[in-house]
Amino acid sequence: MSMHYEWLMHPLNIEYLQKPKPIDKLPFQKVWVFDNYLTPPIWWSWINWRDSSINWGRSNRVIRNDEMQHLYWGESIYHNIGEVRNRNSEIQEYYESYHRQNKRWIKQSEWKKNVFRVNNVGYREPIIDWFIHKLRQDFRFDWNYFQYCGFNGQTIGQDGTIHEDTGLDESCLNNLTFLYYDQKRWEDDWGGDLIMYNGEYHDHSYNGIPENAEDYEIGRVKYKPNRLVIMNGAITHRHPGPEVDYTKENGFPFRTSMVVRGDKATLWDA
Repeated sequence: MSMHYEWLMHPLNIEYLQKPKPIDKLPFQKVWVFDNYLTPPIWWSWINWRDSSINWGRSNRVIRNDEMQHLYWGESIYHNIGEVRNRNSEIQEYYESYHRQNKRWIKQSEWKKNVFRVNNVGYREPIIDWFIHKLRQDFRFDWNYFQYCGFNGQTIGQDGTIHEDTGLDESCLNNLTFLYYDQKRWEDDWGGDLIMYNGEYHDHSYNGIPENAEDYEIGRVKYKPNRLVIMNGAITHRHPGPEVDYTKENGFPFRTSMVVRGDKATLWDA
């Protein structure tokens, strides 16, 4: 394990905060949780927008040791060109033609440098852009290398496997991962917790869901609608699917979250 992640050998400092505040330092060595992140009118507008989505596919996957570890429902919004395999040349051509001559785009959206809109190369997703702008304003930071924004969703039996959201070398130390939970209903006994594990799981000989995973757990956060979680993407973690039957009586429980992350961030006051 890298010396940079020794702090992950201890229980995590998970803070439940009432309102956003500037991130105080990087690397981010804690977990922040905010409930009711969006105000009620915006929250309901968000729900209506999400309910109208028809673009979901089996696109959320984790690759570890060059093998797929899990595959469940997802929808990618933004990708960094460098994060996409096999399509780089095609995407780069579109990106170059649209963005390189568009100074207004780069000036107003610095985090979008080398970032493209999946399935709509060169176009914005206004509500997502607003959300990312809100994150940057609320927590006072910029992304110098933005990685990914997208949604994932799980029904019962679709358990996520252990993974990290970032590389583990020194160049990725100042990463930030945001998780936004956007189901409009969730009961406490439905499961779906975010579970985090200590730095020993950085050894990629651990795959899937190890039988003794509970021995390495250092923190967990319950799934809750309109909850925002901020964490260091180097924390090994996983998202189990719902633990309740999928029936019309309980509204077909479907655990969804939006992931927004980047490998290099700088603080506004740094």
